Amino acid sequence: MSNGICINWNNLDTSVNELKTKIDAIEKCYNELNNIYKEIDGTTNTWVGNNQKKFYQSYLDLSSDFPNNIDKFNEFYRFLNNVRETYKESDSTNVKQADNKNDDLMA
Repeated sequence: MSNGICINWNNLDTSVNELKTKIDAIEKCYNELNNIYKEIDGTTNTWVGNNQKKFYQSYLDLSSDFPNNIDKFNEFYRFLNNVRETYKESDSTNVKQADNKNDDLMA
């Protein structure tokens, strides 16, 4: 490919696919954490009191970024996936053009 761009398709495909797998795992982890911490949110008899409220509020402060993190990771994934597809499309078009020119030369 021109313009100093070199792509190892196998590595790029692997990286994009692994990124999606990791994002899904992170989202699952966040959901599991939320389920765990619901047990100590003050609505059960597991733990109630001032320290529980402070602790749970700290968790809420931390976990409030979870959805934004997932959204940003998914944005990264979509970008890389689009890059991959755009380059593949471009590469495929260049190969077809080269093949057509080759056919013209052979005629």
